[in-house]
This record gives sequence, structure tokens and C-alpha cells, in this order.
Amino acid sequence: MERVKLIHKLNNAGLTLKVIRKILPCWQNQKKKFSPCEEFKMGLSDTLLKIDEQIQLLQQSRNHLLTLLEEN
Repeated sequence: MERVKLIHKLNNAGLTLKVIRKILPCWQNQKKKFSPCEEFKMGLSDTLLKIDEQIQLLQQSRNHLLTLLEEN
């Protein structure tokens, strides 16, 4: 059950199931301890980059909409 909760939390944080599958070995279920491995760090870095790109696109869209509102 702990593993399912962990998968759910990681997915809600923006990680894809493909990335989660790669990083699950970092979770030592017996000790309920997380020790980050390289796969986790790489997966998390990739996810953060994608989130930053999405934020940038959203900010650009917001600015375009504000410009339209200000013009009228």
C-alpha cells in the first residue's frame, strides 16, 4: 500500500509513470526510507525543466491576453 501511495504522490507532483517506474528502486520499502539515486535525480531534473517550459508558455499567454485587454 505504501508503494501505491508513493506512486500517486510522485504522479501528482508531475512525474510521468514512465519516470516513476525508473526511480522506484530508489525507494527502500522495508526501511520506509528514500535514498535518491541517479535515475531519480535525472527524472526529477527532466520534470522540472518541462514544468519551467510550461510556466514560461503560460506567462507568455497571460501577457498576450493582458495586452489584448489593455488595447481595448
